[in-house]
Amino acid sequence: MNSPEHEKLWREILDSGEAADFRDASLARGLAFLRRRRLRRRLAETSVLAALLAAAVFWPARHRISVPPTAKLALGAPSRAEIGRVEVISDEQLFALFPHRALALIGPRGQQQLVFLDKGGAGAER
Repeated sequence: MNSPEHEKLWREILDSGEAADFRDASLARGLAFLRRRRLRRRLAETSVLAALLAAAVFWPARHRISVPPTAKLALGAPSRAEIGRVEVISDEQLFALFPHRALALIGPRGQQQLVFLDKGGAGAER
C-alpha cells in the first residue's frame, strides 16, 4: 500500500496546474481523435452507399437483355387499346423464337401450353 507520504506526493502532482493542463490537453486530443474516427467511419459508409447507388443506376444500362424483334414482351396488365391488338402466331413462328431448344405444345387447340423438354430453362442456348 501507499504510505501517507506517497499519497501526499501524488495529490500535489495531480492537483498542480501542470497536471490540470495536461488533463485538459489529453481530453481535447482524445475527443478530437474520436471525432476524426467517427467522421472517417461516416465517410466510408457514405462512400459505400454512393457506390452501390451508382452501380444500381448504371449497371442495368450496360447489361440489357436483347429480345428478338419478333418477340414482344408485355409488362403489367395490358391497356384497353392493347387488348384488341393481340397478335396470334403459328406454331412454327413460336418454335422459331426458341432455336436449338426441345419444345412441345401440349393441350387442346386454343388452350395449348408451351413446354421446354430440355434442362436448359427458358432462356438457355446450346
